[in-house]
Amino acid sequence: MVLPTAKNMATAMLGLSQALSEAGLCQTQSAFSSVATHLKSPSQEDTQWCYEVSPSRPIEFSPIFNQSVNTEIRPKLSAYVSVRATETGGICFERMDVALDVFDSDGKVLIRHHVDLANFKPDEKEFQPGPLFHLQFGGHTPKQSRAFEVPIKEPRWPCFPMDLVLVCELVVANFYPDKWVSLQRNRNWREAVIASQQFCISPFLKSMTDMIGD
Repeated sequence: MVLPTAKNMATAMLGLSQALSEAGLCQTQSAFSSVATHLKSPSQEDTQWCYEVSPSRPIEFSPIFNQSVNTEIRPKLSAYVSVRATETGGICFERMDVALDVFDSDGKVLIRHHVDLANFKPDEKEFQPGPLFHLQFGGHTPKQSRAFEVPIKEPRWPCFPMDLVLVCELVVANFYPDKWVSLQRNRNWREAVIASQQFCISPFLKSMTDMIGD
């Protein structure tokens, strides 16, 4: 449950980018490069770091035909993740928002999902109602008509924390399953995924187990 250093996370991001590129799944390596450059900057510390992929410059996956809508679709990801190690050896997410937008061949958004950390309300000194870490459907996609939005934000489905790496894996596993199988043999891919699993999922599972055990 050790938090990777900022530089180690930068290395994981570049490895993930290379693996996706070699598999023919992603042609926006500049987004990963920008994240890695930021993580290597002096402003980032070994025990506290953050990164962002702007919705205006998302990670774009290769188009793939989808039988459900009988057209090509293109998944895109944006993210903001801020995390730090605690004095007791734990891990604290200060912000986590990874959004998946799937567009059709005409550039219209078909679905929008995002993995999120509940908003904190300073005036009320509490988090918004619902699970602390959750999967939410809908929300506003930049440059898209609000007529396409899901009008109801609830429910927020409980889930374990997922950073950009783990949501990339989710996208590949769901939309490009054959590529996902072959990527399991790619060292860069495996190392990036395992690093994120260790600091995202392991502490969450330990916390849940401890709580249930009490």
